[in-house]
Amino acid sequence: MANKEEYKENGIIENEEYEDMLEGPTEITMYDEDGNPVECELLGFVDYEDERFAIVCSINGEDDGLAAVLKLVESDDEDSATLVTLEDEDLAERVFEKFKEEYAQDLDFED
Repeated sequence: MANKEEYKENGIIENEEYEDMLEGPTEITMYDEDGNPVECELLGFVDYEDERFAIVCSINGEDDGLAAVLKLVESDDEDSATLVTLEDEDLAERVFEKFKEEYAQDLDFED
């Protein structure tokens, strides 16, 4: 599993806010397809097939506890990144399985 120092060495971390996200669970606000805010917890990052993914979990509302795999797309200037929904469910499942392997000691997973 890549750690904070590896992300720094590879030029992935460019600012303090992004760096703080690598420390562990962080609450973030995302927006659903209707523009409604959804409070989520950023559980961590995983690298898979030369791409970086974030795992988030809804913490308020009807989807409480539901995890989602999002692709991390960095901006051209590398000062910010966008989380993008995956359309490929098979890829999302493979990424989540790798995430569970890497974070098995830190998080409890329900099947």
